Amino acid sequence: MTGLRFERLEHLLGVPALKSSVLIVGLGSGGFPVFQQLAQSGVSNFILIDPDRLDELNLLKHPGWRRDIGRLKVEIASEWLFDRNPSARVETLAEDLFNLAPKRVSAIMHRVQIVVSATDSNAARHYINELCIASRTPMTVGSVFRGGIGGSVLIYRPGISGCYACMESLAERMDASLPNDAELALTGDEEQMVYGRRLTNYAASGLISDIALVSGLHAQATLGEILAHEVAEGSLGRFNGTWAAMRIRAGQDWAWNLSLFDLPQLDDCLACQ
Repeated sequence: MTGLRFERLEHLLGVPALKSSVLIVGLGSGGFPVFQQLAQSGVSNFILIDPDRLDELNLLKHPGWRRDIGRLKVEIASEWLFDRNPSARVETLAEDLFNLAPKRVSAIMHRVQIVVSATDSNAARHYINELCIASRTPMTVGSVFRGGIGGSVLIYRPGISGCYACMESLAERMDASLPNDAELALTGDEEQMVYGRRLTNYAASGLISDIALVSGLHAQATLGEILAHEVAEGSLGRFNGTWAAMRIRAGQDWAWNLSLFDLPQLDDCLACQ
């Protein structure tokens, strides 16, 4: 059985197919579409990490099928990939990143050319950030704000641009026009889940179209970094910036806006300095 043919994309990629290996952490409603878009844009080598199984509530936003309920998300992703591209290579780890032995994580980091951080846990994002700094591995980070009011995509280039901790620190000091979780009042559902059931990580959902906007931007940012690494002549270039802050709504009103920044390494950053 032949693999997926990318000839129709060669005028954009600059090569028939890409050789880079990509680590994706998080295959939820944001990470799974990033994985799919990369796989359909010339990437054939993946390591996927996610301990979760698909449940019925996920069907509102996740690409998985109803028949997949109860299955591991990494298994669903692997099956989807081999259906599209039988010659692809994928390694799956249905484990929590925090539970992996440091030596094992380090070995994985040195096998890939870029890390896609698509987890919805901020603690995990910071841990991935630390791992990429230590191994000098490029990284992209995508996140959607509460209620889908906006999102952000970060490109970390070791030794050149600021890291995820730099981004969080700088966002707190910047113009209040940038979207953030604090601007949206708690919904009744959140109050019940956070204060009633003490599920502190629970957040109001956004629309699947909100997530799609951010995941599409995340996939394109990642692809630009892969193409730059492979030095594909005549290919698409990198993003004009390393941090994209996207606003989708202000309150109940649509307010589309995309702000691009060159994120510097902050002198007072405890993570990358």
